[in-house]
Amino acid sequence: MERKNFTESFISKLSPADSKIKRYEIYDEKIKELCCRITDKGKKSFYIRKKLNGKAVRVHLGDYPVMTVENARKAAQSNLNIMATDKNPNDEKKKLSKTTTLKALAEKYFNNHAKIHTKPRTYQENLGVYNRYLKKWDNRIVNSFTRGEIEEYIITLYKEKGKFVANSALVLLRHMFNKGNEWGLELPNPTLGIKKYTIKSRERFLSSDEIRRFINAVISHPDNIVSSYFLLSLYTGQRRTNVLSMRWDCIDFANEIWRIKETKNSDPLNVPLVTQALEILHTLRKTATSEWVFPSKYSKSGHIEEPKYALKTILKNANITDFRIHDIRRTLGSYEAITGASLQIIGKSLGHKSTQATEIYSRLTMDPVRETQQKACDKITQYAQQTPKDE
Repeated sequence: MERKNFTESFISKLSPADSKIKRYEIYDEKIKELCCRITDKGKKSFYIRKKLNGKAVRVHLGDYPVMTVENARKAAQSNLNIMATDKNPNDEKKKLSKTTTLKALAEKYFNNHAKIHTKPRTYQENLGVYNRYLKKWDNRIVNSFTRGEIEEYIITLYKEKGKFVANSALVLLRHMFNKGNEWGLELPNPTLGIKKYTIKSRERFLSSDEIRRFINAVISHPDNIVSSYFLLSLYTGQRRTNVLSMRWDCIDFANEIWRIKETKNSDPLNVPLVTQALEILHTLRKTATSEWVFPSKYSKSGHIEEPKYALKTILKNANITDFRIHDIRRTLGSYEAITGASLQIIGKSLGHKSTQATEIYSRLTMDPVRETQQKACDKITQYAQQTPKDE
């Protein structure tokens, strides 16, 4: 019986079993009853093996990497505690899966996992997906679902609501069942094998004529804070959430840098501030009374949280269609490309995380990034100042 100290690195590097033996098992040094089974297909599963009343009992804990080594040890100890009372965890799990409703699983998922391990916006979005599209199954017992009915419902969502909604519901339900198994529910995941819909990446950005109309409409907006938000989004190219939550103490005027403490990738990011962005910030700073660059007295956070209605008005006044908030960010990247920037510099500018280029990005200074952003913003300004007959 081979024993090793289970770590994430060790488990991830375990090779598939030889096709002749189909599977093999390795036991943990810390919890002697805990083992990892590896099949010839490369599947890795955690179990505990222990005798109960003279009979060998094997309890499936979860599959790697959905279940981490740390959680496998916790689950192992929990099940061993049950066995210490002369109860078979497998029997307890069967009882639990026959009585647990989707509502009960959802409440545990959102309170014990999503609220703690996901960002507030992601938590709210997933909660909204559940309440709108999965809540109808609140009273269903979790082990009563079949793959067929789940797949049929996802197809219905696709036809009625589109690919994004269908994918969101599928991914959320799949994760809930995975966590349920991790927490001791012994049940098959009915979403396994159901494929997500392929969503083609948008290539929408503002054309030279649209740039002029867009900026004019933004400048004409009656709320200066709102109009400044859209202009800074354009001139920094950063994500909606980061721009909305911009704080004055993160603006380094001396070095002309905006320091974002945490991006979507959970990494900090230094954003060079081009001339156009600095002019807006200096103007706002003169009358600022809040810690937030874009304050709002109507939101709990203290800053603007949802600018889509203002954008709708701006786009209507600018006579621009099929344009979303994220397309503002894409516009800067597109004009950086138009003015000759490399893909690496554009990636650095927009805070993209690339597994192939991360090392290169880390060695880049701010100078080439600032230069390419400045060129792009100057081109945008040039188009914004043109009149229709000049084009």
